Amino acid sequence: MGSLLFATQTRPNIQYAVSLVAQFGANPSVAHLEATKHILRYLKGTADYHLVLGRQKEGSFDLVGWSDSNWVQDTSDCRSTSGFIFDVADSSIA
Repeated sequence: MGSLLFATQTRPNIQYAVSLVAQFGANPSVAHLEATKHILRYLKGTADYHLVLGRQKEGSFDLVGWSDSNWVQDTSDCRSTSGFIFDVADSSIA
């Protein structure tokens, strides 16, 4: 699980799925193991994908950031979730 959490630093598209699986790290079930395997297969299948930043005028640089959090909406597990994303040159990065 630690490796997947580390991978979210460079792959923000898996952040939500990894955070959900990580919530059950102390008492995982077969469903959590299957979800973890699914995330690993996704990473293996998308290893050759690259982030391409759009071209901007020389000297122009736009940085926009968003964040969101949810405090205990799912009452079955009483856990909070949060996330963030930044736009640089019209491309999303974390």
